[in-house]
Amino acid sequence: MTARDTLHPEDRVVIVGTQEVPTAPEDQGRLLALMEVTHQTVSSLDFYVLADIEPHFLDENGNYRWPFGLQVNRAWQFDDPKPLLTDVSTRRFGRLGVLGITELTGDEADRIMKLPRHEIPVRGLTGQRAGAGAGKAGRSGPPPSTTRAGVMHLRQASAYTYAMRIDGANEPAFKIGWAFDVKLRAAQFNRASLPGLGGLKYTPDLDQYWPTAREAFRMEQALLREFANLCQLDNSEVVGPLTLNELERIWRSYILTNRRGR
Repeated sequence: MTARDTLHPEDRVVIVGTQEVPTAPEDQGRLLALMEVTHQTVSSLDFYVLADIEPHFLDENGNYRWPFGLQVNRAWQFDDPKPLLTDVSTRRFGRLGVLGITELTGDEADRIMKLPRHEIPVRGLTGQRAGAGAGKAGRSGPPPSTTRAGVMHLRQASAYTYAMRIDGANEPAFKIGWAFDVKLRAAQFNRASLPGLGGLKYTPDLDQYWPTAREAFRMEQALLREFANLCQLDNSEVVGPLTLNELERIWRSYILTNRRGR
């Protein structure tokens, strides 16, 4: 049964962080947001900011895993410190809660609706934020588009493979990945790691432009395979100990080989 079949017009959906990656450690198991959704089906990629798309959002063919969704009318974020799911429910939701929508009991819903929260803007078609309460059906949402159009939009968007030096680590290490905007991605990492308070700092040292996201992703995977014996157990996209000179040698070799192949 789909979310559209399950939800009634007056229902609201609670977003809960999973207990594992890619959910950030500080969000795992916590109530993150509350949404009021419609039954209007839309293409996810018409709303998604391309710079936010991570490799694990793509299938083995480079396609976005969740091409369709329901348009969101309004949304709220729970105030910090965000409550744990165990604060409002003693149930174990298991994989069913991860893969689908689970109906809450009346008591659970009452506890959640009493939690402090604030309304946040709803993303519109162009990526610009609609004002609070402005996300009415037909105003901020796009007409549904096909899966093929959305996937091709992703594949044809240019992107970068990057290597970010991790300052403050116990040994020289780099975060290897791909993004549509490297500076934005570094800023996102640093907002979470809080280098100003003594946390790690991510500094882009290398980046390589590619005409498509698929090519950027391919280079990222090739580098991670090359340094497989240096990948950190806690995060397989972080490699070390590794010097910049060692990384640059493999980096340049890949680019040269790829250009010859063309």
